[in-house]
Amino acid sequence: MPAIIFHFCVQFISNELNKIHKICFISFYLLSLILSALLISLKQIGIKEIIYGYAIDVPLLTFIQLFFLIPVNIATISIISRKIYQNIRTNKPSLDVTLLLIGLIFYFLTNIVLSFLIRNETIQQPVLVIWASSIILYLFVTAGFIVTNFRLLRITQDVILKNIKDPVLAFDNTGRLVEINKPACDILDLDEKKYKKGKLNIEHVSENLSQLITNNEQRKKFLKAITSIKSNLEEDIEFRISGEKKYYYVKIFSIVDRFNTLIGKLLTLTNITSEKEKEIQLYYQAYHDKLTGIHNRLYFEEEIKRLDTKRQYPISIIIGDINGLKLINDAYGYSKGDEVLKKVASIFENTIRHEDILCRWGGDEFAIILPNTKKEDSIKVIKRIKENCIQNSTDSVPLSVSMGFAVKTSSEKKINEIIKEAEDIMNEHKLLENESARSSIILSLKKALEERDYETEEHAMRMANLSILLGEKINLSYNELNELRLLAILHDIGKISISDNIILKPGKLTFEEWKVIKKHPECGYRLAISCRDLTQIARGILYHHERWDGKGYPKGLKGKKIPIISRIVSIADAFDAMTNDRPYRKAMTMNEAMDEIKKEAGAQFDPELAKLFTEILASEGIFESEA
Repeated sequence: MPAIIFHFCVQFISNELNKIHKICFISFYLLSLILSALLISLKQIGIKEIIYGYAIDVPLLTFIQLFFLIPVNIATISIISRKIYQNIRTNKPSLDVTLLLIGLIFYFLTNIVLSFLIRNETIQQPVLVIWASSIILYLFVTAGFIVTNFRLLRITQDVILKNIKDPVLAFDNTGRLVEINKPACDILDLDEKKYKKGKLNIEHVSENLSQLITNNEQRKKFLKAITSIKSNLEEDIEFRISGEKKYYYVKIFSIVDRFNTLIGKLLTLTNITSEKEKEIQLYYQAYHDKLTGIHNRLYFEEEIKRLDTKRQYPISIIIGDINGLKLINDAYGYSKGDEVLKKVASIFENTIRHEDILCRWGGDEFAIILPNTKKEDSIKVIKRIKENCIQNSTDSVPLSVSMGFAVKTSSEKKINEIIKEAEDIMNEHKLLENESARSSIILSLKKALEERDYETEEHAMRMANLSILLGEKINLSYNELNELRLLAILHDIGKISISDNIILKPGKLTFEEWKVIKKHPECGYRLAISCRDLTQIARGILYHHERWDGKGYPKGLKGKKIPIISRIVSIADAFDAMTNDRPYRKAMTMNEAMDEIKKEAGAQFDPELAKLFTEILASEGIFESEA
């Protein structure tokens, strides 16, 4: 009994048995067993018959009471009293501990009094009295347990509801709202204490919550699950709360007791907005092109499988490819090429129907799926796209797209064969249209270059005339003279990729700015090599800034390793630059420029060509006529 009482005390006072508590419990329990065995072995325990039953006759009871039971009870009462004192000091009265203390004191005093009364044979019916005192103790202990469990349950519910950040609502089997936390009140725009007045029920809550659901199908599912006895729901639902889109994982399930009887319903809404937004973003990234915003090839391949059914026939596939995109990238940089891609994608998107599917097929290729579209309608779509490209073209960047299409009218052909057919037709058109588009782009680049302050058309013509005079002097062939004229006009075509704030800078260029300037021969070479009409002057463009002494750029070629047309243009360009105003200096006189050419002969310029050039300029009337 002392061990059991001590165990109950510890259970009331602390949440778990620590090491000391366990040792005390075991000690008391073992000591009780040892004393009981000792008394039995000494035959000191006997049972005698009385009127109403039997009584235990223990001659050593007084000794045990004084030296064992009494100290244990006193120690136990002291522990509980200390706990009550601590609760009073911290303003936390504990009814359960108080009840236990009262019961133990009563039981302790009753045992002491009864021991002496029985010993002196004052009480004739001690068993009834002992039973009565034990029942009273058990009542006190039971009351303590009930109060503790009830308070623990109430505290646990309150703590859980207050600490759950997501809305939680509980209804009984009549539909009355019995539990609601603050987040749930907030989402319903309710006073947190209003539900305690019994004015809220499942119909009121479901009506208010369902109005926040954006999807009609999900709204119906929600209403059915919350109002029906047997229906449950677990689904991600989109809500519109105070004009803001939010996603909740909604769980509605029935609450049953241990006899499987329905006692209510629980509704929880777990906020998954951030997770859902990430999921939507990942889905978008997986099926959309990052640059243009239209669908990508993965989406195309999945949709073509879905749409490849008889009810979608005839289904048309259009494949389109932007002409001259590499040339635009080389001339203006990839940012300009990206603008062209986005512009063409927008043209495609604004031309097709809502049910058609537009995808970026590859780097500069687009694909369109047109369900229920005949051949004649596909041709009309292609025609409209081409017209829109012309309308959206600019003088600097003309837009041109080669397109091919194929139509699937039955299940006899596989859809991949239709796609291949459309791609082959597009490639055939591209062979015919690409060069024309490139030539248009080159002309646009030339025009854009001439619009620079000093890169005028007059500069190009002066360059061509001066170069041709020198070319004819050294007896270049007819084809070489044509290449020389073309090179003189387009030698600086690579400067189109350099920004105006460097090209037109009035002061001295920095080291980094010179590095940018020195890249224009390579850029011009890439542009020329991309166009069949300019491939013959590509090397001339690349080397027109090389020097006779090998200190030029970009390759550092020396002497006659530099193409002849590049050496001629180099001299003509230098002379024209010196005799015309520049943002960073005034023009030289003809004599000053000629002296500079002579000075640099054998260093910057081919000495023989430099000598011939100055002789031509010194000839009577030549300079005046060209000026």
